[in-house]
Amino acid sequence: MKNTNHIKKLTALFAAAALTLAALAGCSSGGSSNSSDSSSNSKALDVQLAYAKDKVSDYSSSEVLLSAKFADRSFNKAYTAAYIVNDKTPAEDYETIAKNLEVDSFYVANGEGAIVASYPDDIKGKAIKDVKEISYFNRIVKGVLLKAMTEPEAVEGSSEYKLYSGVALQGGGVVVVGYKTDDYNTVIGADLADNSGVNTIVAKDKAIISSSLKKAEKGAAVDSLGVKDDDLEKGEFDMTVDGTKYNCKSETVDDYLVICAVPE
Repeated sequence: MKNTNHIKKLTALFAAAALTLAALAGCSSGGSSNSSDSSSNSKALDVQLAYAKDKVSDYSSSEVLLSAKFADRSFNKAYTAAYIVNDKTPAEDYETIAKNLEVDSFYVANGEGAIVASYPDDIKGKAIKDVKEISYFNRIVKGVLLKAMTEPEAVEGSSEYKLYSGVALQGGGVVVVGYKTDDYNTVIGADLADNSGVNTIVAKDKAIISSSLKKAEKGAAVDSLGVKDDDLEKGEFDMTVDGTKYNCKSETVDDYLVICAVPE
């Protein structure tokens, strides 16, 4: 999955770069005056912004579907574990099962909430409600829920997210699987900028959700870059980030703000 995502990102970047270079070539008719450089940047930005807007529009229109598909894949791991693992499964098979399911951990609790199988930690006999990471899934044991998934949490120093998914067992009890994945970046739009080209920023509610511009970090406020509301209203402005001055163009797509930049 990581290789597939990487190839998709590279393809998108090459496409954006080709479009930008084409725009630059088309408007470089000799000379090196400031006005011609400005014109070149403006046309390149038009191409870059149009490409990024298409990417963000596609994401916006499929946001709910992406989230649903992510949840389905997560629950399928738990459902598969429910068919494979039970209290009679030999412990020596646990590691192989985890690898085949592509999970880091799994837990099986009976109808009373007692854990009867676990990997990688052996916590058989413990009550699921007393195990902090998976205590939420005691609601499934009680019959309040049939399935549940925790909110994915970012793994520090990584592009991956960690989460747990659990489903009810026939006859009572629950199976919970835990794993890390970078697929969640697509769900929350964190990879939008990388897929839209270099020096691109995507924001929602004036906070950056994705950026391929160095020093414009995810989670930062757009105005922390020195960009004012008046700039965004005009849709064309300059900004300086980490000592580099950029010519920028911006536009709103649904609930998202798209900013594309070219070094001056």
